[in-house]
Amino acid sequence: MNEDVETNGIDLKTFKEQKKYRCLCGCLHIKNGAFLMSLWAALLVFLNITVKIIGFTETDWNWMFLFLITDGVSVLSLIYGIKSEKPALIQPFVVLSILTISLLFLLVIFFSTAIVDQESYAGHYIETEFIRKTFKNFNRFSSTDIQHEIKISAIVYVSFLSTIALLHIWFSWISFKCASFYRDCENFCLNKNEMHE
Repeated sequence: MNEDVETNGIDLKTFKEQKKYRCLCGCLHIKNGAFLMSLWAALLVFLNITVKIIGFTETDWNWMFLFLITDGVSVLSLIYGIKSEKPALIQPFVVLSILTISLLFLLVIFFSTAIVDQESYAGHYIETEFIRKTFKNFNRFSSTDIQHEIKISAIVYVSFLSTIALLHIWFSWISFKCASFYRDCENFCLNKNEMHE
């Protein structure tokens, strides 16, 4: 009998409504919170596809397509796993989120070097990829102006990437808690059946 799941004197409905299965400061049940989060993730995948089709990004279509397919499959698996109450289908999203979080933190570290040293590789990358393409009168800027633009741009990138990484951590945690909830429900039902035998 699983000791993590207490079955003494409570039914399944009462078990599911325990406080430990709530998220967003107790406002939502973990299943509803995970479903809302999965809809948000699906919207982000849809917006990324739309941005790519419209042509706002210059990323090579093959790489972008690969990432969008991977994200799309993991989000669909997440949605289906939440709706069908199968924790194994939630795992691909959690694994992909862990990989995404790792890459985002590497990017944060990369762009942080441009905040400290504008002559770093990241600083030159920001200068060539963003500032020169954004400003048409780039030649009129002094080197001090360019240094300030690099630093400000790096701060914006680090802030944005850190926020996205924190959102991914939060989404992963909610997904993990939802999968744990489904496993606990399965264990609860198994323990109840063992007690009746």
